[in-house]
Amino acid sequence: TGRMALARALPLVLAVAVTASGCAGVSPQQAPEGEAPVSPSVQVDPPVQSRTVIVFYPDWQVQHLIPEQRQVPEGGAAELATRIVEELLAGPADPHLRRPFPEGARLLEPVRLEGGTATVNLSEEVGQVQGSAAVMALVHALRLSLAEVPGIEEIRIQIDGKSEGELGGM
Repeated sequence: TGRMALARALPLVLAVAVTASGCAGVSPQQAPEGEAPVSPSVQVDPPVQSRTVIVFYPDWQVQHLIPEQRQVPEGGAAELATRIVEELLAGPADPHLRRPFPEGARLLEPVRLEGGTATVNLSEEVGQVQGSAAVMALVHALRLSLAEVPGIEEIRIQIDGKSEGELGGM
């Protein structure tokens, strides 16, 4: 009885095993004329190269700037500067640090780099920063965070496209 059940199940088990093993090594076949080829493999994008940058955030008393490391995709100087400002706007991972920008502040366009000057165009919320310590923390956080980008000698901050001034002496 047990042998008979095994004898009846064995051809089915072998058929499934042969079918499964035959599928494992299948490569894409030539599609008939006029049809798109079907590939059993999954297309994967190549890995994106990243680099470590340091972004600076004020401490809870707005007296010191504390560095945090971030991973950003590799790119040219303007792309790198844009990624750094976006990380700065995102805020710190450490709950003891503060965002130098007010809630809702955002980068309106990618950072432009022309002749050693980086132009950072921020949304109108940045104009709500009050108090000299908060303004200085924002300016210095931006300056220190962008200092490692090659070619940036000064920073021009714009709010909604209007120039607010230049930060020289990088």
